[in-house]
Amino acid sequence: MNSAEEDVPLTVVPATLAKGLEFDHVIVGEPAAIVAAEQRGLHRLYVVLTRAVSKLTVLHAEPLPAELAAFGES
Repeated sequence: MNSAEEDVPLTVVPATLAKGLEFDHVIVGEPAAIVAAEQRGLHRLYVVLTRAVSKLTVLHAEPLPAELAAFGES
């Protein structure tokens, strides 16, 4: 890692507070957990996924929600 990368701030925001915010790069961890956490979890996941301005990374060990997994199929 070069010194320029070390100077980039990292902001950790829970999914419940992401609405209305925007970031250059968003990393979403375990989308299935976001969906399962509440009745409107799929809506919450949509909000989280749309916070990225330039780059979106989705990290998961659990299977993706069906609504999201469909985008990976070609």
